[in-house]
Amino acid sequence: MSFEEDIKRVEEIADKLSSSRTPLEEAIALFEEGMALTKALEKTLTDAKRKVEMVSGDDTDSVLITDLE
Repeated sequence: MSFEEDIKRVEEIADKLSSSRTPLEEAIALFEEGMALTKALEKTLTDAKRKVEMVSGDDTDSVLITDLE
């Protein structure tokens, strides 16, 4: 999934978890899925931040852009 799709899924999970109608077993599975997605999203954001920091460095002649994946 894309970053945007993962964000949307986390929002869906949050909505379901806030509902009092979600059974406990389903809530636990949703929580686990949400946590895994959140960790992946945090990694994506951290990688993007590093790329921006490398590109926006003061010494633009020595900026090296590398793929972090």
